[in-house]
Amino acid sequence: QILQREFWYQRIIARFGTFSVARLAEPAIVETLVVLALETEAVDGFPDSEVRAFQDTESHADDMDTCATADAFHDSEPTNDMATQCPEKLAAAKAVADLLFEKADMLREYFGVEFVRDGNGVTALIGLPNLLHGFFPNVNC
Repeated sequence: QILQREFWYQRIIARFGTFSVARLAEPAIVETLVVLALETEAVDGFPDSEVRAFQDTESHADDMDTCATADAFHDSEPTNDMATQCPEKLAAAKAVADLLFEKADMLREYFGVEFVRDGNGVTALIGLPNLLHGFFPNVNC
């Protein structure tokens, strides 16, 4: 595993700024990905400090354990139910999506990561760097 990590690190450093982009078959909604990541970390026992870093206030910090799981999502978009149960995670997800879209040009140019935003302000991931010609990881695991 260390050798694998080092291989990819060296591969990224060697190709920095020259990545081709592999398009995703379907755009991935960034807010959904962030909330799913936060839910996964909470399930795995990691602290929710990342969520609290994006909070304007800590008035709902004690409600973090009552937040809905990733099952509250339908068609890759947060539901109103999720918004009322876990406003901190949705606020964090929106802040992350806004930051990624703000830096989209730099991320595309240097790293081959592409984002788009629709008319409703929803940010989606549409492309990832092709790190090794002909190699596409299985993202369905």
